[in-house]
Amino acid sequence: MTDRRSVLFVMEGGTGVGLGHVERCRVLADMLADRGHVVSAALRGPRGLLTVRGWPQSGAVIEADAASEPEADAAIQAFAEALSPDWACIDGYVLAASGLASHLREQGARVLMFEDLAGAVSDMDADLIVNQSAGAETSQPGHRIQGPSAALVDPAFPAQAQGRQIKERAEHILITFGGADPTGLSRKVLNLLDAVDRPGLIIDLVVGPYFKDRGPFTSRHRLIVHEAPVTLAPFMMAADLMITTASTTCWQAAAAGLPMMAVHAVDNQAALVETLRRDQAAVVCSGSDIDGDAEGFVDHVRVLIDDAHLRQRLSTAARRLVDGRGAARITRAMGL
Repeated sequence: MTDRRSVLFVMEGGTGVGLGHVERCRVLADMLADRGHVVSAALRGPRGLLTVRGWPQSGAVIEADAASEPEADAAIQAFAEALSPDWACIDGYVLAASGLASHLREQGARVLMFEDLAGAVSDMDADLIVNQSAGAETSQPGHRIQGPSAALVDPAFPAQAQGRQIKERAEHILITFGGADPTGLSRKVLNLLDAVDRPGLIIDLVVGPYFKDRGPFTSRHRLIVHEAPVTLAPFMMAADLMITTASTTCWQAAAAGLPMMAVHAVDNQAALVETLRRDQAAVVCSGSDIDGDAEGFVDHVRVLIDDAHLRQRLSTAARRLVDGRGAARITRAMGL
């Protein structure tokens, strides 16, 4: 093992933000903690979230409620200064624009920044930039890693791929729109599936911890509602098809070989959507399609249910994109 280092993760999560930043950081943090490094965390979000999400018990933790923004930001900066980490990993749009990275570099820390929008992070702002959604695979050791090979997914997901069976007809559909679902896509999709006239369908609906719409939910099909589960792994294992937002959940499904329909809901998903479309790793639609072309959306679902060859092609292409070794590639670039 390399010398024991101090690594601080600074993240955003909670209402309006969801869980994507925390989830991908946790995968990297788990690997670093397993290698004996001291992993600390500063969350710009609700208290208790990191414990619920299984954050590794390695170093110090602070959770600063973003509802009181000036106080939260000041608390995080003071916490980071006191720790004086060897590496700081920063994940969040507000944090990326806050100047924290420059401040920590001035204090002597090396900085990794996660980027979802191409060009959002300047090469001058960080020692290492990771963009797992960017279309072109690039690895510049010590500076930038981009593309799905850098996708951070829990080992539970690629472990599913070996046993994935593509049925002649899909029977089990997973609907999951992240931790927050601010535009209410879960209910819209669930209602549209009532028009899918296929007997025997089972629908797993995941309701994230920060949903405004908490039900009740109904369906003509057999419906099972799951409230704020810690992991999607068992639901992906059971599913034949997933309908989800075009977020980091897609990388989990890709690693698991689960055929999916990805909904482009917000602007920062554009690069991920383009990658999925280019590699034919998912059927892609937009949020406006759900609102404005309901019949077209339902037709896509019917085809996916009935066409086993299409689902097999999607599964194979998705597994080529994400092999589950993103954390190892990033830690290697960090020298840890």
